[in-house]
Amino acid sequence: MRIFLCFIFISLLPCNSFSDEEEQSPLESLRETLLYGIESEIIEAVKNVRESREERLDEDIETLLEETVSVAVRSAVLDYFTALKYRGAEETALNLLEQTEVENAGLIIDLIKYLSEIKSDKVAEYLAEAIDEQNSRISLAAIKALGSSESQENGQLLLDRLQDEEYPDKLKPELILALGELAYKPALEELTKIAQNRDAERVWRMYACDSLGKIGDNESIQVFKDIFSEGNALLTIYAASALSNYSMSEVEDLLIQGLKNSNVRVRIAAARGLANKEATKAVKVLIYKARRDPQKLVKLQAIESLGQIGSTEAVDFLLELFSDKKQSPDVMETALCTLVDNHLNSSLSTIKEVIDREWPEKDQKTIELIGKKLSQTEHGGL
Repeated sequence: MRIFLCFIFISLLPCNSFSDEEEQSPLESLRETLLYGIESEIIEAVKNVRESREERLDEDIETLLEETVSVAVRSAVLDYFTALKYRGAEETALNLLEQTEVENAGLIIDLIKYLSEIKSDKVAEYLAEAIDEQNSRISLAAIKALGSSESQENGQLLLDRLQDEEYPDKLKPELILALGELAYKPALEELTKIAQNRDAERVWRMYACDSLGKIGDNESIQVFKDIFSEGNALLTIYAASALSNYSMSEVEDLLIQGLKNSNVRVRIAAARGLANKEATKAVKVLIYKARRDPQKLVKLQAIESLGQIGSTEAVDFLLELFSDKKQSPDVMETALCTLVDNHLNSSLSTIKEVIDREWPEKDQKTIELIGKKLSQTEHGGL
């Protein structure tokens, strides 16, 4: 009987044994998971922190990076810190980089990416050695990091390896790109030789065009002209893209020639290269392309480029195109987006006219399209 009464008494007491867990805030719940969870739970918690942008846990995650023995957890943390450009874990990452064996190449690459993203000056010495690492995944990551370092001091190291006949050829395309990322002018002569060499690997020549464009020396324009004349479509695409880095007064005529190329990707690259306020000479040919090019992607790029040029003739054409019921939905949408993004004030009256015209129609796709775009736009006139 006493046992029974005791049971009844206990059952009547307030049950608080799990109240702490029930009242626990989401922040504390995440912190506990980071501290005590199993590997898969911790990785999911880091993902949740990233999605919720809960930066109050960054120091806890930094401690996790230092203390965990799980490579998967460290990679998840580094991916988060890289996206956030969180500088607080720099010393921890540098220490891990020195301690991690080459066999863990994936972790080394994640550490390099993180330190590169936060522009760590302290990783330069490690990278200078890592570009000669036998594991090509690590050496490629080091080359990319040196290229994105913004330090001209790293340029000569990259150029030396490019000119070294004993350095692995499979790594040289990345060296070529890295020199362009640095805009390293002393590499001009070597890059020009590669771009002009018809016997060189095509990917080397394409990347050399890309890097010459990023360096932006006017003497390279002749290289691009020669490639246009060569008739190699892939090379011409890279040359056309590179020309967008130059003053339109120097390259507009060449890009206009690119619009007439039989290869659709060359025409797209040329049209994209002309997306510049200075490219007023190209307006008429871009209007022609927007109206009559046989490939839709060329038409759409021509429309976008006209919006960027923004001359009266270009904007008037885009307004006409948008208000033309006979145009395809893709063309109307691209014209609308280009006008709203670049010339909303001068487009509002035409947009209202189209709304009034389409409002009674059964098919409301145009109204929906306009509503969606305008709802994403902040403007005093809306």
